[in-house]
Amino acid sequence: MGFANIFMVKYEKSMQNKEIKIFKFNEVVPPDIIKPKQVHGVKIVEIIKGNEDLQGVDGIWTKNSKFKIAIGTADCAPVCFLSDNKIGIVHVGWRGLVGGICEKMLEIFQDENVKIFVGPLYPRFEIQKDGCFDEIKNKFGEQFFDFVDEKIYFNFTDAISSVLPNAEFDPRFTFEDTSFSSWRRDMVRKGNNLTVIIYFCWQNSPNKLIYYMP
Repeated sequence: MGFANIFMVKYEKSMQNKEIKIFKFNEVVPPDIIKPKQVHGVKIVEIIKGNEDLQGVDGIWTKNSKFKIAIGTADCAPVCFLSDNKIGIVHVGWRGLVGGICEKMLEIFQDENVKIFVGPLYPRFEIQKDGCFDEIKNKFGEQFFDFVDEKIYFNFTDAISSVLPNAEFDPRFTFEDTSFSSWRRDMVRKGNNLTVIIYFCWQNSPNKLIYYMP
């Protein structure tokens, strides 16, 4: 499977042995990549042997440098956690966000020099005044709602930032950039965006490099 470098961000030297790749896929994940069976939940599993039961899981992490771990999205947020001795990734939609999946992964990385990166997402979207509205309001109040012409919009990026204030966000949006899958833009399933974290080692490299590759 080929990749094309289209964007690059430098991270500090202590993170130089990891990279992130993002690309589109059509439900068939390369066999050397570990991806859970996501359900918009909050369950997180540690990858120790590589054969863990990942049904109903929306976050995975590992200390083992041989594993490539991934999350699939198509407007939800892929959130990557990287420290000196472990990597983790979570699938964050509005349900996972209000359910606390980001906080759960932060607990796993507590007391570590963790860097957090949020991949391309749909930053602000319309919701109905239903159970979704109520659950978001119960966690955040109404601070991330915009009420416009009898419509309600949820500022998804701002809500994530409130939970992960030190996170770095990819500047691109799924619905604007047609190289990414976007369910809300296309209204049909046209594959997913697969965000993968892997270890690598470049001699004489002064910085950690992150590549986003649709």
